[in-house]
Amino acid sequence: MKHVQGIAQLGLLVAVCMPAGAQAKVEIDDPDRGILETMLPASGPVPSMTPHRTRLPLAMPDGDRSREWRAILKSMQKKHFRSIRRENVRLEGIAELRKITDSAAFQPMFEILEGEKDDVRSAMLEHFSTQGEAGQAALAWVAIHAEDKALRHAATLLMVTPVGNAVLSIMDHALRDTRHAVVSHAATLANALDIIEAIPLLIFNQATQDDYDGDTGDLAWIAVGTQKSYVQDLVPVVGNNVGAFNPIIGTVAEGFVLAIQDAVVVVYRTEVHFALRNLSTRDWGRSTDHLGWDMKQWWTWYNDEYVPYKRAQAAAEPSAGSAIGVAELVDRLHENASTSTGNATGD
Repeated sequence: MKHVQGIAQLGLLVAVCMPAGAQAKVEIDDPDRGILETMLPASGPVPSMTPHRTRLPLAMPDGDRSREWRAILKSMQKKHFRSIRRENVRLEGIAELRKITDSAAFQPMFEILEGEKDDVRSAMLEHFSTQGEAGQAALAWVAIHAEDKALRHAATLLMVTPVGNAVLSIMDHALRDTRHAVVSHAATLANALDIIEAIPLLIFNQATQDDYDGDTGDLAWIAVGTQKSYVQDLVPVVGNNVGAFNPIIGTVAEGFVLAIQDAVVVVYRTEVHFALRNLSTRDWGRSTDHLGWDMKQWWTWYNDEYVPYKRAQAAAEPSAGSAIGVAELVDRLHENASTSTGNATGD
């Protein structure tokens, strides 16, 4: 089906995609999250995952408060952690950390304590999980930017779904980052938390072209040819009543040389592609594996099939932020289709 046209077709799509007897709930999207109902432009930036993308949430500010907290936290680290092994001193430090509720301290706290032992890192993550939306944003930051895979996994486990706009803002900035590791970690987090708002950015982050910034000169060369020998010179050799010449053999090469002086490196981000396939298949209800790595096909699918599907889905859902079952949604869609057919017959 190339386009989703009409309510009846959408009802059939939902019906065939859900397994028999499934009681899954279709949650109403936050009205601020309109990206999934917006066509992707043919050129220009991808629309933001959040209404305002001008700054990161207050959990990660870059200002005077953040610098003040950085100095305080370094002092706490020196006093209570690092190589200090006395348990009572470390527990005092952990208790002090749990008293910090200013979101401006969360990013410095992570950056300073990331290399500490597990007792301190676990306490930091558990503290973030109790700090509401700002704490969730801090956990998302850890899950994306931590170098330790175990720490990223632990932060992901403490996050709640559906995520709020603060987390979406963190995700939006991360998926626009130029660092491959940051983008891959953000894609993995989106897949784990079922953040379908990330689909547009994932589409255009599956592969990138990076300029080669190595040494100057030829990067490589290929020579194809033949060599012929000839007498280049003669060196006279004399002895007692003897004269001779010692030949010097030279070679001549015939053919061509292919010199590579510039290159573009194409990086295929497998984590991003995996996350995109999983998210789109789960939400759309049909496999998107056939789209492969072709961004143009993904762009066409998104605009021609997925956006109409999301728009019709939103139009069929009730307001007031309630949730309805898929079976009820299908019944409503078929009722609307029957009514439309009856009106057409009456006319």
